[in-house]
Amino acid sequence: MATTQSTTTQTNRSAGAKKAAATRSAAARKRSAAAKKAAATRAESNRTPVDYATEYAEKAVLIPLGAGLEREIKSFRRDLEKQATSTAKNVTTQAEIAQTRVEALVKDLQAEFSKRVSSVA
Repeated sequence: MATTQSTTTQTNRSAGAKKAAATRSAAARKRSAAAKKAAATRAESNRTPVDYATEYAEKAVLIPLGAGLEREIKSFRRDLEKQATSTAKNVTTQAEIAQTRVEALVKDLQAEFSKRVSSVA
């Protein structure tokens, strides 16, 4: 019986240890989140006028640059669509020409076939 009691006590300790570890882990996460938030607050409050000016200058350069890139992309897209449309029309026209040639050849072959059949009969 002593072994059964010892096993039960050890199992309870293990469950208790797991719960304590989970509690410590949760507390550490909370401390870590709080520390990150505090660090962000300190970083924001420690910004100098130079930092603000730098941020403003970056925005002043990057916003027009982004707008210019967007305009170029739209222009490129329009040109690409025009080219694709033109190519599709060209392919369609070539297919129509080929179809006309095939029809003419079939007509010629039918006439030749009819002539040869008439001459044999």
